[in-house]
Amino acid sequence: MNLNSKKLTIPDLISVGVFTAIYFVLVTIATFSCALLPGVGNILLPAVAALISGSVYMLLAAKLQKFGGISIMGLVMGLFFFVSGHFVLSFAANIVCGVLADWVASRSQYRSKKVLLASYVIFSYGLTGPILPLWFMKDAYIANLTARGKDAAYIDTLFAPINNGSFVAAIAAILVCAVLGGLFGQRMMKKHFEKDCGMRFRMDPRAKLYLLLLANLMLFFHVGTGAEAVATGLFLLLFFLSGHTRTGIRLSVVYFGLLAIDLFVVPLAGEGILLNLLSLVSVGIRMMLPCIITGAYAFSTTTVGELTSALRRMHVPESVIIPCAVVVRFFPTVQEDYHQIHNAMALHGIAEGKGALLLHPMQSLEYILMPLLMNGNNVAQDLSVAALTKGIGLPGTHTCMTELHLTVWDFIYPALCTLPLLWKGGILL
Repeated sequence: MNLNSKKLTIPDLISVGVFTAIYFVLVTIATFSCALLPGVGNILLPAVAALISGSVYMLLAAKLQKFGGISIMGLVMGLFFFVSGHFVLSFAANIVCGVLADWVASRSQYRSKKVLLASYVIFSYGLTGPILPLWFMKDAYIANLTARGKDAAYIDTLFAPINNGSFVAAIAAILVCAVLGGLFGQRMMKKHFEKDCGMRFRMDPRAKLYLLLLANLMLFFHVGTGAEAVATGLFLLLFFLSGHTRTGIRLSVVYFGLLAIDLFVVPLAGEGILLNLLSLVSVGIRMMLPCIITGAYAFSTTTVGELTSALRRMHVPESVIIPCAVVVRFFPTVQEDYHQIHNAMALHGIAEGKGALLLHPMQSLEYILMPLLMNGNNVAQDLSVAALTKGIGLPGTHTCMTELHLTVWDFIYPALCTLPLLWKGGILL
């Protein structure tokens, strides 16, 4: 199977179906909303739908990044209109605008915000199919309404606002609402789906592993304080670049707080057993923090699929890859299970309070460890079934849906983190 193919796969087609269904629901909501506006509701329908549907379009384009998905959504929407009794023009407009929008978005590989916005505007004009006959096929439209049993009063009310001015207004309204809806959709993408869209700074897992190795070398060789501080500052900067601002602030406060204690508080306070102990603890924790920081960054910004793909690119044996992937996948499960077990113990009055583990260590260990082990056994069985179903146990070269590409920043940033260790006080000097 060629995973680099730009052809739509079965998962891609399923995604298209799901997002098309959501888009259809939003169009239906727009239809009912416009029904509250007698006389002008029909001609405002495309504009209202364009205003509220931008998020669906942007997420679909970012998720697929392949030609054909937007075209299929336009085709399906056209079929919905056609089977619901609209003119053939409704089908033609949706498919033409869908294909054109798909082509425009593909010019930037579905990555440029401006190009995607332009393509969404084009796609939104596909909804003009049901209303264009009001201006350009008036007689045929009236005959169709009459055949469907509509009275003259209804027809007169429907065509009352139909003139050249209303046509220009309807077209302009679609443009304005599509731009606003597209911008809102991109904003929601940035807020909720930024990781999927690749809009933030992302580093290849192999570069992250190098940083983790570098941090461990710093601890092993006991580098100077200056080199350590500069390198750790670069490690911490990654949290802010990747959008994990809170974690970056917390770790920065801890590290530089410990550094300040060792550099300023202890020397100014003089000698003493307590001060020596404080200095020992602060130095020990501070020296381990670079490893903790790089590890936290690597695990919080790397999915299991990315880790698996990276290890396979490095020709790591499957006997190592699978346990590593399970460990990364299982950590959140352990945390969630622990909270559930703790809440259950509290409800039953077992080892209550924060100090319960110290006061009743054996009892607490039993009631916490045993449920974790039993749940771990069940999870192991489920993961085994899932792995076998995906063909992991089969011989031969395994493929991965996650595509990794080393960028220039995957070389530049690790090099910057290495530079402080080349100075006096570093590993080499």
